[in-house]
Amino acid sequence: MHGSNTFMQVFFKKWLLGLKHGGISSKNMSFLERKRAIKVSADIAMAFAKHGRTWSQALVTNLSKQEENKAMVNAIFEDVEYHKKKSSSSSPSYHDKPCYNTRSKKILRRSLQVCSMVRKRRHKKPSNGVGAKILARDLVKKRTNLLKKLVPGGDSMDDFSLLDETFDYIISLQAQVDLMHLLAKVLGVLNTKN
Repeated sequence: MHGSNTFMQVFFKKWLLGLKHGGISSKNMSFLERKRAIKVSADIAMAFAKHGRTWSQALVTNLSKQEENKAMVNAIFEDVEYHKKKSSSSSPSYHDKPCYNTRSKKILRRSLQVCSMVRKRRHKKPSNGVGAKILARDLVKKRTNLLKKLVPGGDSMDDFSLLDETFDYIISLQAQVDLMHLLAKVLGVLNTKN
């Protein structure tokens, strides 16, 4: 469950560019400022490397809303127009409600009918099977809502897209961690030689 070599190469190249632009080597930065700059540059580089995914576009959109991140986003994306085209293209805004088509309305209507039937049955005769189903459905709904909060852009995704984007996001985060460990190990070896 690791990122591809091309993803790692693009991520590493853009991350180094972000680190350079963020002034990480500056002696004037505090520990917390340096930590934040490393994290932001890594997130932007990871989003750049996975530029076609919903979570990556949402991550860049959220990061570029903060004034202190705009210069780094522009440096990593190299072309401000490219970033503007991505955010203003036909892709949905991450703050808009998802568009429901007629099939979704039918599914919603059918599920509401099933829920009302279950409620009616619950009052008539208690059944362990129905109660377990309701409990399981509520648990899945709670966990799905939690997942939507964790994955950038998750609020605008349906459940199936959310799972696909979450899987890709986890792989990208794992690749980010692997690269950071590798860089820390290399820098540690270099520091011990000096």
